[in-house]
Amino acid sequence: HDASEILTGDLPTPIKYHNEAIKTSYKEIERNACLRLLTFLPDELKASYEPLLIQEDPDVCAYVKAADKLSAYIKCIEERKAGNNEFISAEAQILEVLKKNSLPEVAYFMNCFIPSFELTLDELGAMN
Repeated sequence: HDASEILTGDLPTPIKYHNEAIKTSYKEIERNACLRLLTFLPDELKASYEPLLIQEDPDVCAYVKAADKLSAYIKCIEERKAGNNEFISAEAQILEVLKKNSLPEVAYFMNCFIPSFELTLDELGAMN
């Protein structure tokens, strides 16, 4: 999912999706970066990795996007806990998106794992 960012860097979502022309252009840039990454692989691995880098499986994409949102949410929690209030608004927005996600795995992760990200290291250690 993020392999192309090795070459392109990470472009913030609001910029990537600002309009259809930018979205289309950036998708092409990502595709070209993935094709370039394939050139770095030994010939015997290229056929195995090409579908992973180039073709998008809609079922897999749903999980990847969910994982991306969960990762962003955890980042916001960590930043807020560190006193960086700049992430409070983003945290609330991402939480609303995650609440609307229909994947049962997202609900499970939110219920079972997210609460531990609110704990301090001492609190985590006391759980054992």
